[in-house]
Amino acid sequence: MIAAIAVDHLWKTFQEDNIGIASVYCNYKAQESQTTTDLVAAILKQLVQERPLFGEPVAALHERHADRRTRPSLDELLTALNSVSTCYSKVYIVLDGLDECSDSNGTRSELLAKLRGLQTKTDISLMATSRFVPKVMQFFERLPMLEIRATDADVKQFVAGQMNRLPHCVQRNVNLQVEIQDRIVQAVDGM
Repeated sequence: MIAAIAVDHLWKTFQEDNIGIASVYCNYKAQESQTTTDLVAAILKQLVQERPLFGEPVAALHERHADRRTRPSLDELLTALNSVSTCYSKVYIVLDGLDECSDSNGTRSELLAKLRGLQTKTDISLMATSRFVPKVMQFFERLPMLEIRATDADVKQFVAGQMNRLPHCVQRNVNLQVEIQDRIVQAVDGM
């Protein structure tokens, strides 16, 4: 939710400006399709869709690969992303659920390294959301961070509001409802 709110705020704040906004929502169920190449391509696509006039580098890539039925390499996509990013006065990239992006194959580390490399060449600001995963925390350790955790009362209130969706046997048993709330609060641990 935080990433979606941030993206919405950026759109509303900069809708008339020459600002590029792209977001990637990582999903642990789609780790196989979330390669560095695919994630960079998704960012590039969003930035070009915002301003089709900036799409010349992407059109050139398409021409180069369409006849051969090949896909652009990561380096080609990064070069295009760099070119497109320089057309904007500023680019914001929001990475949500970074902990859900696989790092067993190096995707997360590579993505972050490539985006950080682009930051040295263009005016790109990154925002990432993640659970507290040591490798992710290490990557951002010298950068501003904000910890957002749900309180037990928040989680309990949310669960209480969902009780009407449970079977009638649960709705009639107050003790069972309390136990369900307590166990979920314990399992969630501020998530």
